[in-house]
Amino acid sequence: MKVGYADFDAWPEISAANRFYDPPAAGQVYVLLPVTVTYKGQGSGTPWLDVDVAFVSADGRSYDAEIMSGIPGAMTDVDDLYTGGSALGTFPFEIPADALEGGTWAVSADWSDPMFIAALPTG
Repeated sequence: MKVGYADFDAWPEISAANRFYDPPAAGQVYVLLPVTVTYKGQGSGTPWLDVDVAFVSADGRSYDAEIMSGIPGAMTDVDDLYTGGSALGTFPFEIPADALEGGTWAVSADWSDPMFIAALPTG
């Protein structure tokens, strides 16, 4: 897996892609995190089911990815991958704006222990 730079102000992109979504709740922001996955097992895997991503704030609270259809490049739009297959998909989040500083991404696949990656703004 390769985690890309997050877009910590994703409401303009989300609203442009799907006008039926409401803006984030007061004090919240929408965040989009691109992740590239490669399937290395036998048979096939479904990235949006096999990969788990959460945002962990500096105070230890976690925020799971949302299911949002119609956003550009959503991981939920990536079909099964077979041995050696790769795909880039985006995980959407709604996170309190005051929780962003010092946060990390907790990323795991197939129920493994998570890897923690610094949550850096778009680079």
